[in-house]
Amino acid sequence: MQITLYDKLVCHVTDKYEPRQAGFHYYLIMSYRFCIAGLVVLCTLGVALPHPTAARAYTTIPGYPEFRAAEPAAAQPDTAVSFYRPRPEDFRPCYEADSANAEVQSWEQYWRWVTIFYAGNIIARGWLDECAHLIEGIEEHPRRTELITLLNDLGQRAAGEWAKDNGVRLISSRDVFGWREDLRAAVRLRPATEDRITALVAALQSVSESLTDRLDKPGSEFVPAPF
Repeated sequence: MQITLYDKLVCHVTDKYEPRQAGFHYYLIMSYRFCIAGLVVLCTLGVALPHPTAARAYTTIPGYPEFRAAEPAAAQPDTAVSFYRPRPEDFRPCYEADSANAEVQSWEQYWRWVTIFYAGNIIARGWLDECAHLIEGIEEHPRRTELITLLNDLGQRAAGEWAKDNGVRLISSRDVFGWREDLRAAVRLRPATEDRITALVAALQSVSESLTDRLDKPGSEFVPAPF
């Protein structure tokens, strides 16, 4: 008996040659093949179509592709204050003002550490995630803007110095971790919103003063850019 291509397709399901005896299995196989072909077409179209977020005004930070920083043209609305995302032009003055650091660290290396400060890594949570944790549950409070402004200012000043070479910078990772714990302790075990806000504002002011004391040396001045 001559075995046809149809019979070979049927044998993949029946495990034996029974010509023209497995019509149902044949249609099952053909349906499966049509489904696979349809998936291939959809995947092809999916690659060709632009991603829904492709038009958003963001640009990838070199050295940290998972993290995105707002472009200068994408101004935030005046009615809402959000967490600051680092932009190269905001940190260039800090890098260029420290000639000792520029001798041992390139701008690319410095900028990479700035992005890590904000985005985090496998060792520590980034500043943006830390800020979101600190003000969790205070989304609709009138003092939310005050808290975000304080957090933005502290984060930018700390990142500007911490990102420098270890042998030059005036603050260390131990300092940053210690300040982080001070801020966490301010909101820990304080379920009441008003108590948390009052304690967090006080802690932010205290940490900011400590940072200012460390940066208050010749050649280390860093003026944060407006948010």
